Amino acid sequence: MEANWLTFYVFEAQGRSQLDLATVNHFNLPDETQGTQADFFWAVGAPSPFPFFRDPQGKNVQVLQVVYAGLGLSPNKRDIFLKLLRQVRLR
Repeated sequence: MEANWLTFYVFEAQGRSQLDLATVNHFNLPDETQGTQADFFWAVGAPSPFPFFRDPQGKNVQVLQVVYAGLGLSPNKRDIFLKLLRQVRLR
């Protein structure tokens, strides 16, 4: 994904089952999260174009990581995560 002159590589791990009471209790989650599904994301980003190889001239290129986990009745939180990535900017 590209946004704000940054290129992100996004990785997703989608929960395949609903959270049961034992899992909710183990992670100290609110009781109302029982029955929801987890969706986990990790994005690695850098100024576009993403540095695919070692470049002595670009040794100070900033590389950033963004991590997000969401719970909900629907297992797909990709749109939410991509919306968050569009707000990331380098200073």
